[in-house]
Amino acid sequence: MEPIPPMVTVTTSSCLIEPTPTDVPQAITSPA
Repeated sequence: MEPIPPMVTVTTSSCLIEPTPTDVPQAITSPA
């Protein structure tokens, strides 16, 4: 188990913050 680099944590945080509230419902409404 290697330590998670800070960049990965930042990228993950960005991914979670990037999607706007409008995009979230869209993804749920759109059948995958």
